[in-house]
Amino acid sequence: MYNENIMRVVIVGAGAMGCLFGFLLRKAGKEVWLLEKHSALVNHIKKYGIQVEGIGGEHRFFPLITSEAEEIKEAELILIFVKAFDTVQAILKAKPLVGPDSVVLTLQNGIGNVEEIVRVVGHKQTMAGTTAHGATVLGLGHIRHAGTGETVIGELDGNKTSRLAKVMVFFESAGINVQITQDVTGLLWSKLLINVGINPLTGITGLRNGELLDYEETRAIMRRAVNEAKSVVIEKGFALFTLITSKKLKPSVKLLPKMFLLCFKIYGIRKKLKSTLSAEQFCERGKSLIWTYRSTKP
Repeated sequence: MYNENIMRVVIVGAGAMGCLFGFLLRKAGKEVWLLEKHSALVNHIKKYGIQVEGIGGEHRFFPLITSEAEEIKEAELILIFVKAFDTVQAILKAKPLVGPDSVVLTLQNGIGNVEEIVRVVGHKQTMAGTTAHGATVLGLGHIRHAGTGETVIGELDGNKTSRLAKVMVFFESAGINVQITQDVTGLLWSKLLINVGINPLTGITGLRNGELLDYEETRAIMRRAVNEAKSVVIEKGFALFTLITSKKLKPSVKLLPKMFLLCFKIYGIRKKLKSTLSAEQFCERGKSLIWTYRSTKP
């Protein structure tokens, strides 16, 4: 079915994270395509390539890229790297690539992406996870690799399957550190708790991550947002995990000190590399930052 080191990979979305993972896989000699809906970006990358700077130095690579899935035909592994509000359109665009043995893996932020993907390709062919890698768009076909970390993936039903292990081996053969979780839903909600306390406020206020901690008003909003999200997680019966070690947390654990520490850590990295969160960039460009979540549970 799969060869652990040789897989046809398609990355849906040539934004910061899509370009980053495309670069990491291509650098390791993997066969990888980018599927991008914006023809101007596709044409730019075909002509000038993708420029990557940051943690690993400066690089330029020329990936295979198209706006038409039919040009690629079929893929073994399809990575979804679009914003949550583009998930439906993205998975519909990628559907022709999904064969009987294909895996669709979302590493997106947010809740609801998995459900949208499952509606189109089915539960059986969907995996999910999170990544601590960070990237920022600096311009057309130009990104900065701003942070590294663990990528955690899992089957939706929590089983440790042979295909899950093979996807992990494939990533690790490209130098991407991967762990397996048996509770991917809890993992996604845990990352949401971090994002909900930081990302919206950076977009609304224009402050950097660590600067949110300089003001009592923003600290209070962060506290209320995280505690509200935590109460939802506990009520729904989901587990919470630390994103540093992927270990399960007790419901009584105080998340704010952990989030504040992470806030400072991210801020330090991004300040050094002069990068920003995508929420800040979207607001600076006047774009909408509205997400909706349709729960499948009562």
